[in-house]
Amino acid sequence: MATGTDAETTRQVLTADLPGSLLLEEISGLSGDLQEALASRIDTAEAKSRIIATSSVPLWPLVRDGAFSAALYYRLQPGRIVLPALRDRLTDLPALASWFLGELRLGVAFRLKPSALRALEHHSWPGNVRELRNALAWACLSTGAKLGIDVEDLPPEIRGEASPLPGTDPAVDQMAEFLRRWLDERLREQPDLAYDDLLDDLERALLRDLLRRHQHKPSRLATERGLNRSTLRKRLQELGITSRES
Repeated sequence: MATGTDAETTRQVLTADLPGSLLLEEISGLSGDLQEALASRIDTAEAKSRIIATSSVPLWPLVRDGAFSAALYYRLQPGRIVLPALRDRLTDLPALASWFLGELRLGVAFRLKPSALRALEHHSWPGNVRELRNALAWACLSTGAKLGIDVEDLPPEIRGEASPLPGTDPAVDQMAEFLRRWLDERLREQPDLAYDDLLDDLERALLRDLLRRHQHKPSRLATERGLNRSTLRKRLQELGITSRES
């Protein structure tokens, strides 16, 4: 299988015979002219050729905003497969770990000890499946790993020992993790949800909670939080939020 992620690789594909299988990672990063050219190339490709494209962001909003080729999108759309993030399918983790260890074993029958598997299952996996493979590759280099991968063979961030970056706020980190999970859920339910709709959902939740903290009185909320009263009342109306204040 040939792979390509940069413009030069893609240009070569467009001017040469397509291989049996071609993997294009993060296809949303291609320039507009290459997207259009690839769409035309797909039309002329032989039936034996197979093109696999990946994207970590939903493509339809990009199409709607003119940032991604509609022609290429509709040629790829019939074979679309949505894979949940690793943290949302932890039941697959043992099988994935076994597969990666099979690739990495290099003559050694690496295996995960139960304690290591539990540590992997409690990690949030911001780097998704790629992070899992890298973590296992790290573990395989440990001097003790030949006897079975244990917790101490895993990277520090998996063991929960990674030092926080200077100036980071644990509360902010916790909020970011919650937001990431919320986004995953919303985009899984509605992959084509627009940014403005996501922003409205967030602001609606924020304003409802702030109103509750200020006795459901917009005037008090505006005064204590430095908001313009008229602007706040208009925004509450737009978001369909009612208050007890007349």
